[in-house]
Amino acid sequence: MLSNTVSNINTSIVVIAPITHTQRDYPVFVPIKEKKDATKKDATGNIILTGCADISAICAISSYRLAGLVCDLSSEGLKQIDAAIACHLDLMHNYNTVLKVAEDKKTR
Repeated sequence: MLSNTVSNINTSIVVIAPITHTQRDYPVFVPIKEKKDATKKDATGNIILTGCADISAICAISSYRLAGLVCDLSSEGLKQIDAAIACHLDLMHNYNTVLKVAEDKKTR
């Protein structure tokens, strides 16, 4: 889900980026680091998520359609998705400004 946690908790509509197994070198395809289900009995677990987030297909859906198909991404993965969204929606100039302000605050 791409929508914020407060919205996700308080509404039944969430914003998502579908996962695809199409491998293309486009900025709207963000590779997802393979996720495994640690609750499985075998040592490696079963793969539950692999592929790319297709930022070009962002849409709003009912949270009931997800049926538990949600997992966490790493902070690096989320940064890549944020950057792809900013690029796809032509918000990159704003995104870069926000990143610079955040970096400036870290160095203080």
